[in-house]
Amino acid sequence: MIILTAILSAYSLFASVFSAGCFPGIFSFLSKNYQESDKVNPMQRIFPIALFLLLLMFKVVAQEHPDMKLKQLGIELPAVANSNIYLNLVRQGNLIYLSGKGPLLPDGTYITGKAGGDLSPERAREAARYCAIWQLKILQKELGSLEKIRRIVKVSGYVNSGPDFYGQSKVIDGCSELLIEILGESGRHARTAVGVASLPLNWAVEVELIVELEP
Repeated sequence: MIILTAILSAYSLFASVFSAGCFPGIFSFLSKNYQESDKVNPMQRIFPIALFLLLLMFKVVAQEHPDMKLKQLGIELPAVANSNIYLNLVRQGNLIYLSGKGPLLPDGTYITGKAGGDLSPERAREAARYCAIWQLKILQKELGSLEKIRRIVKVSGYVNSGPDFYGQSKVIDGCSELLIEILGESGRHARTAVGVASLPLNWAVEVELIVELEP
């Protein structure tokens, strides 16, 4: 994580110089001096461009890092401590079992209501996405980096549903798609999506995960 941060910082600095219009001047200055000296290896004349391309490559690689993908969502959730009665997660061997979490929003409130009742299916799907984000934030805090996740093994999704709502699977798709978006193939999983009569605090959705870690 420290190396990743260093790479991104170096790229940002270099990109700032480039966008400010300093890069052409620096390149011209170096090229002029190289041309005036017979002692300089001609390959050194392309050093500014090579450096920029190298940092650009690092940037592209960094953007594929799951921690960076999660950060790029731009969603900062409030910290939630363990309950006095149960834990946010339990490790057993190379598996992590995460307690069910609701659709926590950045302002500390939750998406509430019944899908098919006072909540649209689209909003319920968004709620499932926020559940996944919260679970990934918990994993990131516990593990230090999402790269330590080998795969998401199982997703269990519970949708607060009206009596005539049957779109639970499409609602939990919001969670599944987010996990794949951040973790790629490691985010593909087995899944259960069920409708329930109610959820804690009238949450729209609750999601629990089973995660396998890298050995």
